[in-house]
Amino acid sequence: MSAGRIDGPCVACGRRGLTFRFAIGGERMYRCDSCRTHHVRPLPDAMRLHEYYDEEYALVGQVGADDAAAATARARTYPGTTQVAGLIARHVPAAHRVAEVGCSSGYLLWGLRERGYDVEGFELSATTSELARRTLGLTVHTTAAPPAERAGAYDVIVMRHVLEHVLDPAATIADLGRALAPGGALILATPNVDSFAARVCAEDWEWMSPPAHLHLFTPRGLRALLERGGLTVLGEETRRGDARPFAVALLRRAASRLAVRRALTSRFGTLQPDGGGGAVAGRLAGLRGGVMALAEACDRLGSPLGSWVARRGAAEELWMVARR
Repeated sequence: MSAGRIDGPCVACGRRGLTFRFAIGGERMYRCDSCRTHHVRPLPDAMRLHEYYDEEYALVGQVGADDAAAATARARTYPGTTQVAGLIARHVPAAHRVAEVGCSSGYLLWGLRERGYDVEGFELSATTSELARRTLGLTVHTTAAPPAERAGAYDVIVMRHVLEHVLDPAATIADLGRALAPGGALILATPNVDSFAARVCAEDWEWMSPPAHLHLFTPRGLRALLERGGLTVLGEETRRGDARPFAVALLRRAASRLAVRRALTSRFGTLQPDGGGGAVAGRLAGLRGGVMALAEACDRLGSPLGSWVARRGAAEELWMVARR
């Protein structure tokens, strides 16, 4: 192998041969020569990841720990419930027992419970799992995934934006497959590294963020991973999800290429809306708000194009349903 390539294997398709793409924050990102799935190599150890999540990526509750009314109001209007409920009705119409792995504050589970499903959650964050139990009355376990003794326990398992974080995706898929009842389905959502925005923005793509994201899948790679785990893919689609407007992604990429982003932040501080007080910070917050409003307007005008991109499998969020 040359200095720019290593001998794999790819965690998605299992083929050997990974080509170096770029380094981000000291992490090296490689692309599978076969399915184009991207991986961090070498993988960080579990202790380093634990420190990273504790210090830089900590999950925090979106409402006060005792504010059940506010949590219920958020759950009632949570936009993801209709989409997931539709996928369950389409692919597993007789489903009753539904689990979510990485359920955060439990808004999806609450909505599915309101629709008559028997729900259970698994959430690694002690803060947010307690929040879900206290405010929404949900059964949520403070652990990463269903334990071995829950084999065959669920008709549906939902896992959204978790797979890209785990050290061993193949082991995770195998564990979830065992937790499904025969004929049960796994519903996955993960960033789509084969999306148009990812191809254009490369290392500046917002979801290219190691060590938080260790594996970024293509549709081909995710299908291969699921099939290697003994599951049959029933359907797939791409959506924009909660990605930034494409106009903002392009501005981010342009700023990086022109090497002005670092200069701006070093001169004025963070460009985030909570970046401190003072007149300069206020002007920057106003500028950022104006840019975001313009980008959202461009997104609305370009909605037909965005729909076409999604139909072509090139939107930024990849959804896949697979049956045991």
